[in-house]
Amino acid sequence: MQQMIYWFSATGNSKHAAMRLAELLNEETVEITHDTEIDMNSRIIFVIPLYFWTLPIIVRNLFERTSWASDEEVFVVFTCGGFIGTADRDVKKLVHPAKSLVYQLPMETNYIVWHKLDDEKTIYEKLKKADAEIEATALHIKSSLSTYRSPFYLIPFGKIFQAFYEKQRRTKRFYVTDKCISCKLCEISCPDQAIRLTDGKPRWIKDKCQHCLGCIHRCPKEAIEYGKHTVGKKRYRYKD
Repeated sequence: MQQMIYWFSATGNSKHAAMRLAELLNEETVEITHDTEIDMNSRIIFVIPLYFWTLPIIVRNLFERTSWASDEEVFVVFTCGGFIGTADRDVKKLVHPAKSLVYQLPMETNYIVWHKLDDEKTIYEKLKKADAEIEATALHIKSSLSTYRSPFYLIPFGKIFQAFYEKQRRTKRFYVTDKCISCKLCEISCPDQAIRLTDGKPRWIKDKCQHCLGCIHRCPKEAIEYGKHTVGKKRYRYKD
């Protein structure tokens, strides 16, 4: 059976993990967009970031429009800053009646709205450990062994975090500073096409987006901010 890895990534963690898994499992990769359709004749693996203990909305929508069969196995690897909470339960509901197998892969968080980045040494150590975990995950996928199951008591917290995600997806807090050089990188790379340059400056033209923060972290001049929460904080992109 053909094997396929579907991935979504804003700052490179999930892309790196997907490409490494593709090497280890000898599989092809597909970047997830709003137009992606699942090849049901393949072994299906997803590598995606964790957003507020759940899936990015672009991935959730893909799962919801896919017709899953009871004889299928769906492997989902979440990259995250700590642990994935109740994300496994969301996956189970979304792919029912297929069997879901979920894995967590801690890496450096890019969510500088709430956090600060670690120092360079700590980031290096985290990512080195993550590479070893990717190899272990490949072995577990080969054996169809899931390595994560959330405890029951976390369920109420998962619902709270998901409500936060919907709130944070609003784009009204994004703005650009005078450091902007009108390079259009934010407009080009936005998965939701939510940014458009007007008079040489980015404007958010949709009420909501993925809240992936790719525009903040990819900006070469660090000219994009989200309220006061990101001001003065280091940016992050995975460096191979």
